[in-house]
Amino acid sequence: MTEAVQTETLQKFRDGFYKVMVCTSVGTEGIDVPDCNIVISYNYSGDEITKIQMKGRSRKKGATIVVMGDEKQLEQEMINAYKANMMYKAISELKNINARAVEHKLKMFQTDEMQKLRYKTEYEKAKKSRRSEDDLEILCRRCNSMACLVSDVRKLGSQHFVIAKDFPSKITTKPHKSPKKYDGIEKKGKMYCKKCPLDWGIVADRDGVDLFILKLQCFKLRNMRTGIVSQHKKWLDVPYDVPELGLEDIPKFFRNETEENASPE
Repeated sequence: MTEAVQTETLQKFRDGFYKVMVCTSVGTEGIDVPDCNIVISYNYSGDEITKIQMKGRSRKKGATIVVMGDEKQLEQEMINAYKANMMYKAISELKNINARAVEHKLKMFQTDEMQKLRYKTEYEKAKKSRRSEDDLEILCRRCNSMACLVSDVRKLGSQHFVIAKDFPSKITTKPHKSPKKYDGIEKKGKMYCKKCPLDWGIVADRDGVDLFILKLQCFKLRNMRTGIVSQHKKWLDVPYDVPELGLEDIPKFFRNETEENASPE
């Protein structure tokens, strides 16, 4: 329906030429519908705004709104009525609030948010300043067996895994009880300390290459320069910037895979 036809139809309804007007949800969306004696909503229920707009269509004194629908529509209509009532109450309370009091509360809120942001920024700076270039030994939390150096660890997305050539000789593996795919990798096995044996994490497959993903809480880290030992639950808290997997690391994977799969002559 063009705008001209719509305007003509509304005018005929206003003049009494049309006694009943049937429309879609557009009837609640801002067109100037004349005052109605009764508004019937059939199998349609929007939100609380729709309810208020619908009420605006029955502006004649003593006008009626009828909602027809199933139980789901009835439930939605009751929710809309509750929300609309809450909206009216909120507006009433806002009108009674002193403007200066509102301005004061807003400034207090903004100051508080700015302070939180400063604290967060300072915390991130402090955490970053704790990072050092000292290499760390990653030791089994139970038996102190050395797994690898933190410099042998790389990041791929959210995963941290070992690229050290001799790492497979320090573990035993078993098939995973619930293998599954996530973040582009396939979890296929569990790995354990060869000496204890403590759970060290999982073995995952990424494009045919095994990734040895460490379970950080099962290890302790020893600074090779100071000898200080620390334990962490998250890699973010480790005082070392673990690099992302780079192109220079790719040959190590293929070398390790080739050596593992090669059969003795």
